[in-house]
Amino acid sequence: MKLQIKKRALVVCLLLSTPINADRLTLEKAIALARQDDPKIAWLKNQAEALKEEAIADNQYPDPKLKLAHFAVPIDLKIRKEPMNQFQIGFQQAFPRQGSLLHKQQKTLAQAEEKQVATTDIYRKIDLSVEQAYLDLVYPLEALKIIQQSRELFLTMLEITKIHFASGTQTQQAVIEAKLEITQLDDREIQLQEMADKARANLAKWIGKIAYRPIETQQINLPPLLKLAEIEKRLIEHPQIQLANSKINTQKAKVALAKDQYNPAWMLDVTYSKRLSYNIKGRTKDFVSAMVLVDLPFFTDKRQDRRLAAEKARVLAKRYQRIDQLRELKRQLNTKYSRWQRLIEREALFTQTLIPEIEENAEVAMQAYQNQVADFTTIIRAQLKRLEIHLKALRIRIDQLKIQTELLYLQGDAL
Repeated sequence: MKLQIKKRALVVCLLLSTPINADRLTLEKAIALARQDDPKIAWLKNQAEALKEEAIADNQYPDPKLKLAHFAVPIDLKIRKEPMNQFQIGFQQAFPRQGSLLHKQQKTLAQAEEKQVATTDIYRKIDLSVEQAYLDLVYPLEALKIIQQSRELFLTMLEITKIHFASGTQTQQAVIEAKLEITQLDDREIQLQEMADKARANLAKWIGKIAYRPIETQQINLPPLLKLAEIEKRLIEHPQIQLANSKINTQKAKVALAKDQYNPAWMLDVTYSKRLSYNIKGRTKDFVSAMVLVDLPFFTDKRQDRRLAAEKARVLAKRYQRIDQLRELKRQLNTKYSRWQRLIEREALFTQTLIPEIEENAEVAMQAYQNQVADFTTIIRAQLKRLEIHLKALRIRIDQLKIQTELLYLQGDAL
């Protein structure tokens, strides 16, 4: 067990001692890689392209139909003797209801626009997911550095305790407790390494094996946030709201299609007929006939009226859904912005006050313990407080950055 811990500590030291000029993975590179390889974006783009192609076909007349027929064929097959016997060839062309082709095309184009707007939102969500996964990895890696620094202090404290024990001014229990604290640091390292492994696996979901390269943990520069009121004004342009607008436009096209059902549909039939029997003069006659078929939408109260009312109700439903989405975005904005401000305040408190005070307290306690002025419990408490304060400060920094990425998603700015 001790050998495994020493090996793990060596691996951590090697990771932490990676040269600064190494080819590290940055947050900007991770986002760019995730955008390139995301299958959902490719799927939405192809869906939009397919709908655009389909829209062209939607505005075309149906294909004409060829009609071939042989009428009044006698059972004895004496075709020439049957005067009603004739061969027909004709064409039929349907003409859809007035405006229906255009409105059908508009509906399909609106659906294509939905896919395009959804693509924009997916881009933002990819950025947010990668940023969150990246920051989740930064925390355990930076925490391992803090643990390693604390290990050096605890090792120094152990050596001092051994010296005091050899001189008879400290008990063997103090030596055991000092070793126990170092063992607990080993356990913390294992937990942090496990956390880092999970975070890398999550990041690898977006960028593959590149996630296992060393990453930049210090220089994480996110775009600045606007004021709360300015971000709230931008929410009306958020992709989720634009997507809701596109869905409303699609539904409006369906309303137009429902109105077209009141218009009649037409069909033209032109037929050439050739009589195969001979008349008394030994001749045959050819005929041409034309026929027009028209829909008669007279009784609309149970069909057209109901469908139109249903489509109009769906437009209202989509509009109320957009209002609800905008309210939800505003709620998220107010909640996250308030938390972001509190985290900034806490980060300033830790940086400007708590960390300097805890460092001074730990240094004074160490000096006092070296001079045998303070007891072992005092120095242990001081070093543990120092460790916890630094880990809390790191947690606050990472949480503040994660909240900032969520606000940037709402604001609309990306790296």
